[in-house]
Amino acid sequence: MFVVEVSRFGDAGVLVGTQRPDPAPTPGRVPVRVTAAVVNPVDVVTRAGLIPGLTPPFVLGWDFAGVTQDGTAVAGLVPWFAEAGATGTYADVVLADPAWLAPIPAGVDPAEAATLALNGLTAQQALALAALPAGTRLLITGASGGVGGFAVQLAVAAGLSVTAIASPATSPTSRRWARRRS
Repeated sequence: MFVVEVSRFGDAGVLVGTQRPDPAPTPGRVPVRVTAAVVNPVDVVTRAGLIPGLTPPFVLGWDFAGVTQDGTAVAGLVPWFAEAGATGTYADVVLADPAWLAPIPAGVDPAEAATLALNGLTAQQALALAALPAGTRLLITGASGGVGGFAVQLAVAAGLSVTAIASPATSPTSRRWARRRS
């Protein structure tokens, strides 16, 4: 299979396309043919060598969309760094825990579905850690970003009183929206 691996720590120039064997079947994991992989800020930090315990070469990537062997379109997350020999999502095929996969509804673009897992899970975990009772006032900064957008929606659904702050000058999401509207 084709993968994009980090050959050494550094900037984007250290990413190298290469061939690796398809991952060997593992109990509790299903192979998924990747159709879309996401580049997250954590990938940049990891590629730069700021995450302890990693040694190149390795394949980055956390969230993705793909197709299972039975033809089901799914989106999910692969915590590749936590399992010896695991591969990130910058690959043709990943082995995924079925509990970390969700079917993609008909009509949803796989590339858009791929962006949901890490941002949504990060927001959900942050709110769970805060354990705020309904009615509590919550300030969410960076509300136009990937995690912030989810945090606003999840907090409102949990009955929190949300104040959201976003800056169009610094938010990639806001810049895209501004371009679409103009």
